[in-house]
Amino acid sequence: MTSSTPPKLSKKEELERLKRRGPLQRRERVRLVLLTAGLGLAIGVFLYIQNRPLDKDDFRLPGPITEDQAGPVDVVFPPVDIDELAEAKDATASERLVLESLPFSRLLSLSQSLHPGHLDAIGSPTLDFETVEANSKEIRGTPYRLRGDVKDLRIQKRAVDGPEETWTWIRTDEGKDFFYVSLNPPEELFGSDGMYVVVEGFYYKIYSQLIEGEKVTAPLLVGRGLRPSVHKDPPATNLDFALLGRVKDDVFGGRTEIEDAGYWHLLNFVSTLATDEKRYDEEFDNAVHFDKKLLLALAADPAPYRGKALKLYGKPVLEWSEASPENPQRLRFGSHAFLNKYEFGDQFVRIAAPSRDAFKGLGLRHELLGYFLRMWAFEDKEGNQRRTPVFVIAGVRERKIETSMLESQIMQVFLTLFLVFVIGFVYLIRRDKKQAQQAIIELRERRKRFKK
Repeated sequence: MTSSTPPKLSKKEELERLKRRGPLQRRERVRLVLLTAGLGLAIGVFLYIQNRPLDKDDFRLPGPITEDQAGPVDVVFPPVDIDELAEAKDATASERLVLESLPFSRLLSLSQSLHPGHLDAIGSPTLDFETVEANSKEIRGTPYRLRGDVKDLRIQKRAVDGPEETWTWIRTDEGKDFFYVSLNPPEELFGSDGMYVVVEGFYYKIYSQLIEGEKVTAPLLVGRGLRPSVHKDPPATNLDFALLGRVKDDVFGGRTEIEDAGYWHLLNFVSTLATDEKRYDEEFDNAVHFDKKLLLALAADPAPYRGKALKLYGKPVLEWSEASPENPQRLRFGSHAFLNKYEFGDQFVRIAAPSRDAFKGLGLRHELLGYFLRMWAFEDKEGNQRRTPVFVIAGVRERKIETSMLESQIMQVFLTLFLVFVIGFVYLIRRDKKQAQQAIIELRERRKRFKK
């Protein structure tokens, strides 16, 4: 047998063979670098998720929700011809007995375009009866909103071929009289407060007329028509549980509007609460969080929880504002929204507050403070009958988001692994480099000996 000698390798080939024999080959180093970078990226993503803002920071400052949160809104008013109204005179007793036909008829016709929303948009101004005589000329054609008890109502024609006009003598809560004329007879007057009405109208002049033999002189306004109203409630400093006990919950297929006596009482209470910072804080210091367990309890038997103070949060799926109907709190607008929490699945929560745009910009970083009112039924887009709890919201604050023990442990494990990988990687690279250098030195020494 003859033994074959391996081919002699060049210097370059010897170096390559030594590198391949090294404890950490190039592929292994690349894999280790990628693994370490991936772990670092995972930690970065985890930290970003933990510390990112939950929502856009465009929500109003935390605190009680107040009625004057939103500013005025520009609306289009019916164009009043002030020059034409200059024909109206009321400086003397004889002038107050005359009703100037043309300017009065035109303003009366124009007033049919004056809606409650016009007065809402400018803050619901009311007539100052103390200064009306001195400023009658300057305020002619100005819109006002007034409330009071009907003292006299009659429908009449001032001309044979003219329209029927509804003339009403009204007395305010302060005992001030005024006349109100419209082209629309009242469709409904008798409410819970009898003949108590609210009107919107343009001021025309001070006018005198005989009513059942009595001469009555009072400001005259013209407008769209009478609307039923209710007397204003005093501020509610405490919850009226007798009233809340009369609140009815909806059943499936039996939906009613949420604006009942209990709803207005809760809005009254939270509006009053907004003026007392200490009481506001005390109300919610020990309030419980609204969770799935409490949701199921409300659905099963809501009555025992009526008026309960709660803290809740959720992602708004729909929010809107709307003009409030005539109410005992004189609230002009209400804000509404549907919230969803991941733990509730497809179950929504409805919230309401005494203001316009109170929930605009609301997000998961905000905690709402409110009171449970009732269960409300509705039909979703798929035609399914649903029930949802309704809460009246008193205010909002920043939500404290605590990191769970599990999240902390996960973070510690990630950081430990990352540190181990970095230290191990540096150690292996340095060892590999040192061994490679030592191999090169040994190769050079062997070549020197071979040459000798």
